[in-house]
Amino acid sequence: CSYEWLAMLDEYMGDRYRDLLNAPDIDRRILKQNQRAWLRQRADCGGRVSCVARSYTQRLEELDRYGY
Repeated sequence: CSYEWLAMLDEYMGDRYRDLLNAPDIDRRILKQNQRAWLRQRADCGGRVSCVARSYTQRLEELDRYGY
């Protein structure tokens, strides 16, 4: 990624997602479905950096709602 801060967001997203997959009392099936939907939505941004950044921010907020 030519934008270091986007690469950092991507790394943080991956860490947060893996943590949730390993958390107790998480419906992993729903978590995975939502992640796949988010990946499709992020891909729709194409190369628009502001769209990609907004997508990451929104998804991280969603993951934070899991409470872990």
